[in-house]
Amino acid sequence: MNPLDQLISHFEKFPGVGGRQAKRFAFHVLRLEESDASTLANLIANARSTVIECTSCHRYFSQKQTEELCSICTNNNRNRERLLV
Repeated sequence: MNPLDQLISHFEKFPGVGGRQAKRFAFHVLRLEESDASTLANLIANARSTVIECTSCHRYFSQKQTEELCSICTNNNRNRERLLV
């Protein structure tokens, strides 16, 4: 499988993305300036290493040190009797 087909295949794994949309994403990435493509790649790598899922509410947040709970779940002033939907 060539690199373009591999890129399209990876985009097809995104939720709600079919073959045509995956091709649009791939072609967009190919049309990016080199610096923008590098920035996108770095953002993805950085997010994978710094963003985690809260173990309580499953919200994603930027991790600070060894926290496992987001700022909402660790807020002592929060009304835990109410559910935000």
